[in-house]
Amino acid sequence: MAKHYPMVATDVNQILIEHADLITAGGMMAWVDLCLALIDRFIGRDAVIETAHRFVVDVGQRDQRRYRRFTPNLTHGDPGVRKAQLAIERDFDGKYSIRDLATVAGMSERTFIRRFSSITGLPPMAYVQAVRIEKSKDMLIHSNQIVQNIAFAAGYSDHSSFGRKFIQETGLTPTEFRNRFALKSAGAG
Repeated sequence: MAKHYPMVATDVNQILIEHADLITAGGMMAWVDLCLALIDRFIGRDAVIETAHRFVVDVGQRDQRRYRRFTPNLTHGDPGVRKAQLAIERDFDGKYSIRDLATVAGMSERTFIRRFSSITGLPPMAYVQAVRIEKSKDMLIHSNQIVQNIAFAAGYSDHSSFGRKFIQETGLTPTEFRNRFALKSAGAG
């Protein structure tokens, strides 16, 4: 939507957006959030809490960050940028510099930054962070490794900075994310 209607303000992090008399909701179960918003608007907060309790639905401010997956486009047609993207995917825990990635892409640093950012929608280092967070989400869901080990495996030397970045990207701590989304067979650790 943002691409086709750039003048319209969009916020992909929010499940529900209210603007004057217009309410929009996102996701497959958007009707639940929309119904609760309408109940709140026309009946009141107590009715929302009672309805949510009967439907076994969480109330309160929620967002979509924890559900969003980072899925890079690799079919854009720029072979140099694609080489850099594949290098990041292959060795996401590596210590990258712009110079390293530009070399992989076969470009000058300035050209690489400009083309990479234009094609992927993210500056190179933000892209590396997004890949690392996505990989760590997979590790949290599918393994029982402790969070500190996952942080290290994802390329972070300091698990507290990993935690801050993880919260920024998902709205949850790594442990909260694991508790909510981990496969039962993976266990928590």
